[in-house]
Amino acid sequence: MNWTPSAEEAALIATAVTLIGILITNQAKVSEFRQLWINALRDDSALLISHTLIVHAAHAEENIDESYLQIHQTTARIRLRLNPD
Repeated sequence: MNWTPSAEEAALIATAVTLIGILITNQAKVSEFRQLWINALRDDSALLISHTLIVHAAHAEENIDESYLQIHQTTARIRLRLNPD
C-alpha cells in the first residue's frame, strides 16, 4: 500500500517542518545572546575586581583617579546588565 499525501497534507507537513526549524533557530539565537551577556558580565566583574585591588593596594600619595573612574563605570555597567527591576 502506497500513501501519497494530498496537496493540503503536504502543505501542513511543510508548515510543521518550517515551524520546527524556526523554533530551533530562535533557541540557538537566544543561547548565543545569553552567552555574550555572560561573557560581558564576566569581563566587567574582572575589571571591577582588578581596579578595586589597585585602589586597595595604592598608597595615599599615588594617583588613583583613573581606577576610581573605572570602578564607577564598571559598577554602572554591571547594574544595568543585572536590571533588578
